[in-house]
Amino acid sequence: MLKSITTFTCIFWYFFSFGYGQIKLDIDVDLIHLMNNANVRILYTSNDAKLVDVVGQNFTTSFSTLDVQTQDSTLWVRFKVINESVKHQQYYLIVTAPYASLYLKKNAQWEQITSGYMTPYKELSNSSSRKYLNLSIPENVETEMILQFKAHRLTNNFTNPAISGVLGFNSWQKEQDDFERFSRAFSLVYLSGLFVSLLFIFMIYAGVREKVYLYYMFCLVAQVVLSLTVMDLNPINSLNIIYFYPIIEYVMPEVVLFIFIGLYIFFIIILFELEKGPLLKRVAKGLAWLCFAYALFNLIFLLFFAGIEGKMFNYQLARMIIMPINFILIIWIVVEIRHPLLFYFIISHLFFFVGAILSVYIFFSGAMNNPESVFYFAKSGSVVFQMGLFGEVISFSVALSLRVKYIQKEKRLSAEAYIEQLHKNKMLQEKMNEELDNEIQRKTNELEVAYADMEAHRKKEIEMSFSKKLKEMEMMALRSQMNPHFLFNSMNALKHLILTERADLAMDYLDDFSVLLRKVLQNSKHETISVEDELDVLERYLNLEKLRLDEGFQYSLEIENRELLSQYNIPPLLLQPFAENAIWHGLIPSDKKEKLLNIKLDMTDELVITIEDNGIGRAAAKEMKNQNSFQKSMGLKITEERLQLFNQTQELKLEMKFIDLNGNGFSSGTAVTFSYKNE
Repeated sequence: MLKSITTFTCIFWYFFSFGYGQIKLDIDVDLIHLMNNANVRILYTSNDAKLVDVVGQNFTTSFSTLDVQTQDSTLWVRFKVINESVKHQQYYLIVTAPYASLYLKKNAQWEQITSGYMTPYKELSNSSSRKYLNLSIPENVETEMILQFKAHRLTNNFTNPAISGVLGFNSWQKEQDDFERFSRAFSLVYLSGLFVSLLFIFMIYAGVREKVYLYYMFCLVAQVVLSLTVMDLNPINSLNIIYFYPIIEYVMPEVVLFIFIGLYIFFIIILFELEKGPLLKRVAKGLAWLCFAYALFNLIFLLFFAGIEGKMFNYQLARMIIMPINFILIIWIVVEIRHPLLFYFIISHLFFFVGAILSVYIFFSGAMNNPESVFYFAKSGSVVFQMGLFGEVISFSVALSLRVKYIQKEKRLSAEAYIEQLHKNKMLQEKMNEELDNEIQRKTNELEVAYADMEAHRKKEIEMSFSKKLKEMEMMALRSQMNPHFLFNSMNALKHLILTERADLAMDYLDDFSVLLRKVLQNSKHETISVEDELDVLERYLNLEKLRLDEGFQYSLEIENRELLSQYNIPPLLLQPFAENAIWHGLIPSDKKEKLLNIKLDMTDELVITIEDNGIGRAAAKEMKNQNSFQKSMGLKITEERLQLFNQTQELKLEMKFIDLNGNGFSSGTAVTFSYKNE
């Protein structure tokens, strides 16, 4: 019983699902549309459904205009045809859709044929056209067919699919040729005109090398690319790039259009010298970069996020936003700029805006699909927009040719003005020469009176300069006495390390000594150096002595603000000899366990430098044999003379003072102070 019910159900679904009639064909058959045809059934499935998944399913709904939906699904159209002619005939399936696949059942096998104006060229079954498929149907043989569409990809360009014989197809083909004839002719004229204009501007640029012509060449190149990305109806098939690469038509036109607008704005900035209006120039440049940014953003979005035929914004909507802004900029230029080519600028933009406005109108009104409309021809929106661009090209080509004439006229007027100015300059020069002679005579008399005073003043300056040079020479002589003595003491220290077989210390000492020696020689070239530089030399010297004496010697520095020391000058190598004297004649002879040298720089009022040791004191040092004076360390007399010469040439005076330190009635060391005073 259950088996009988199942068999009955299958027979029932067969008659009501697949039991529709045949579409009868013969040689004279006209177009037989699939929509609203009682012999046609449809089925909606998910986008990932395959033919094998649908052949056994229930096709029940008839195919009507309402079935062309925007839902995200796949539409399958199923029908049967039979060739009733007496022989094997050629028929045509006419279908205009982005993607279409036709499956023909032959000997229990399904053969796939692909078409569609978004289908890549290599995948087309009919390489001569994307709008129809060739069908070879044997006589008196029923052929089942299934037509597949992506429902969400069906646009306003989708028309009622139809199957036809040769006569009906020829009639349809003639209508298509008539519909496309004007667009094909215009495409050829437009590209030819652009190439001629491009050659013309290139020849001008090659002669004058001005940026304005270079930018306009870029604009023309952008227009050529734009035309190739929106038109595939050029009679020269090799120019129909989008026929071979249909994705270009959906990705590039908007990108190229806004690149063109950006380049065009830069061209206008140079042509009308908008640098004279800084605000206008900034606004124009900002709009140009905005166009470039939109073009880049749109390209990235379309390639990576929106799919092949998707769009972030409808390009007509983008034009409705950018065009008013561009229109305001143009009005601003017309009001603010005065230029002989401004008339052609206005005319060219009239062409541009008329083309853009009509293009928007055609898109939203559907005039291209209305046989009663004047815009009833293929791709009328793109053609009308390019007509506006072509009018703009002609206007600006005329304007740029006239610009050469204006430039020549300006050069001639400038030359005439220059010659006239030279004549005026000559007359003025003669008058000025006469006045100058009179003035020279008067000044000569005044100079003779003042000459004696000038001679006396010059003599005084020479004497002062000589005196200053003499003091400088004395200072250099004193430094030359000091430097050899310092080198002698340093080499003795190095010799002592070598003799005591402290080779490692000797090598370290020699490295540090070479750095110190370079510093000393550099500073010796100057009359004065900063206290900061002098302190650097002193620290390097003390490090050498500490290296030589090991733990038997310690020193400390007390500085409030080292950076402020650069404000004070001092004779070079003034402090080091006193530190050396304190070590060699005060600390080394001392039997104290801690041998300390303290250097303090006090900036409470003016700078006071103190060098203090806890050695045996000056009195004990004088009593010691071979330590009977300050000569061996540096020479007190030389130091006093150096300070005297320093104080004669500097605003801040430097005073030196010795202090004998005592503790519990005994000598506890020596201090030397250098005080800066403003006298």
